[in-house]
Amino acid sequence: MKRGIRRRRRQRTMATAAGAVVLMALIGAAAPAEKATVVEDSRGIRMERYVAEQAAAVQEEEILSRSHPKRETVSLNYDEQEMLMKLTMAEAGGEDLTGKALVMRVVINRLRDPEFPNTVQGVICEPGQFSPMSDGRFYDMVPDEECDKALYMIMHGWDESQGATYFRTAVHEETWHSENLDKLFTHGGHTFYREV
Repeated sequence: MKRGIRRRRRQRTMATAAGAVVLMALIGAAAPAEKATVVEDSRGIRMERYVAEQAAAVQEEEILSRSHPKRETVSLNYDEQEMLMKLTMAEAGGEDLTGKALVMRVVINRLRDPEFPNTVQGVICEPGQFSPMSDGRFYDMVPDEECDKALYMIMHGWDESQGATYFRTAVHEETWHSENLDKLFTHGGHTFYREV
């Protein structure tokens, strides 16, 4: 008898957690762990972290699936993928998934622009373009899991870059970028630009 009650409690707990995940996904928000509803299963295990992680996973999956059907996919060999992920980790290690994908997209946009080199290595290693190459940080980078996900997005046609070929740490004072380029948007800690 007690076994049946425990099983029903556990099913109710899991249903509550799943319902919270669906609700957060519908409203488009992944609640942080400290704000998530506290749910305990039959053994008294707190479920708030589980609920928040599941909601974040749902939101991440939505971002990953936003490949534009009219965009062509990007084909990169292993070395190009590694270079792109290392540069992204150096430039946008503290950014969210979209921020990392945008940095990668700038490299791809340059690759397709006749004003820039026509190889990933050429774009990344072009003198004076990316500070991690100039100061050597690039060589010590170990890409994280989000860099892998951002690469997946880029290679499957994701593009919300508006054609950006430059980015810079978001600042308020005038810079070469703000004086010579067309400002497109700011995401996270970076402002994105393209040539006028």
